[in-house]
Amino acid sequence: MNDETRKRILAYLAAHNTLTLATSHENQPWANAIFYANDGFTVYFVSDPKTRHADHLKQNANIAGTIQDEQKDWRLIQGIQLEGHCEEITDPIESAKALAVYAAKFPFIDNLIHAPKEIASAMAKARWHKINLTWIRLIDNTRGMGFKEEIRFP
Repeated sequence: MNDETRKRILAYLAAHNTLTLATSHENQPWANAIFYANDGFTVYFVSDPKTRHADHLKQNANIAGTIQDEQKDWRLIQGIQLEGHCEEITDPIESAKALAVYAAKFPFIDNLIHAPKEIASAMAKARWHKINLTWIRLIDNTRGMGFKEEIRFP
């Protein structure tokens, strides 16, 4: 793994907060936007267990996703494409770690006692998930049309 590629991809992940998560179950694809936080190449998110994507993940842990800014000029397009396996976190210690990583990126989460009632209520029902990446690609047209660099994980 090229160290510069690693740094660029991690910087892009740190600078953004919304991932389009793609799941599927019984040949039915689904995509939705989620807030995420990452610790290196481990990606965390929180989700209500009754959502369609949470239901899909119980049946099929394989995911894909994208992260990008909206651009009107193709020469400015930058983004992430990724693949991996997603699992619900059941270990309390790992859940606490996910919460700490997430709260560092989204400070409003840090003190749920003072959060608006709807946020506190939603968080009480939600479950933490982690994405173990198998592949990630950074696309950066500012470095040339179709410029790509990627990492495969064992």
